[in-house]
Amino acid sequence: MDKTTPNEARGHRHHHRDLPRFWITLPEPVRRRALDHPLLAPLFPSHVGFFPRAKGHGIAREQGIDSTIFNYCIAGSGWCSVAGQRHPVRPGDLMVIPAGEPHAYGTDPTQPWTLHWFHAMGRSVPLLLGHLCDGATSPVVHLGRSLELEALFDEVREALEDDYSEQCLLYASQVLGHLMGVMIRLRKAAPSDEPTAIDRVRGSLEHLRAHLAAPHDVTALASLAGLSASHYSELVRASTGYPPKEYLTRMRMHRAAQLLDTTDLPVKRIAREVGFPDPFHFSRVFRRINEQSPAAYRRRTRSTKAPSRVSPPGKSR
Repeated sequence: MDKTTPNEARGHRHHHRDLPRFWITLPEPVRRRALDHPLLAPLFPSHVGFFPRAKGHGIAREQGIDSTIFNYCIAGSGWCSVAGQRHPVRPGDLMVIPAGEPHAYGTDPTQPWTLHWFHAMGRSVPLLLGHLCDGATSPVVHLGRSLELEALFDEVREALEDDYSEQCLLYASQVLGHLMGVMIRLRKAAPSDEPTAIDRVRGSLEHLRAHLAAPHDVTALASLAGLSASHYSELVRASTGYPPKEYLTRMRMHRAAQLLDTTDLPVKRIAREVGFPDPFHFSRVFRRINEQSPAAYRRRTRSTKAPSRVSPPGKSR
């Protein structure tokens, strides 16, 4: 797996001093195969990454590249230069640079930006851009801060972390399509109207539902919602009836119950799937919420759903 960015064409200048780097680049043969694949050819990610507080990040490409760049700024600030015009990039802004367009961009030296980003290829990309921006003449659009969008960026990146198999690429392509749809929706939904505090809290809860296995800290969630920890906790309780940690626990147990009911996964595996590395701790919490052990829950739900036995013709029951 390539997690560093090579110079992809002549005339590129990269400045990555002190840059905390993590990104994935599809090898050229994989990209060529994707462009010929009937399901991948419309849209797929050729590069994807995340740069937190990217001090010293700057790139100049005099000839452009063969993929379209999408940089989503969630903190800090920077700039981009396209078609001879320089544009500021601030939190909540999406920078879009069409394939083949000469460009340069860089972070602010005093307030380094934090970027989620990907490069997209495929015949659907120009059509999607028509709904998102005005091309090189207006490369920066404001989407606002969206936890849903950030979770989708993470999901595209995670889809390609292990390998570039057809299955992984198809999944990444479908998630990328969803991500593009969310960006278009945010662009059309009057992003100048700031979401309310309760809207931001609900967005953070959607983020929790999408990442039940990950560790979560109330202070970090409150920060993402732009609130203090105490105010965030009050609003979560008002919205759900529970404080944040208990609501997360109940979401995890609800998901665990679904897995017990619909799969044959071992209890130990289900515990890991919902964020409990210790299966004994998981069982204790599950019993507290559901008043029975995971094994008893599975037996009971399956017995109540079992079809009634029918006696053979000519025999009494």
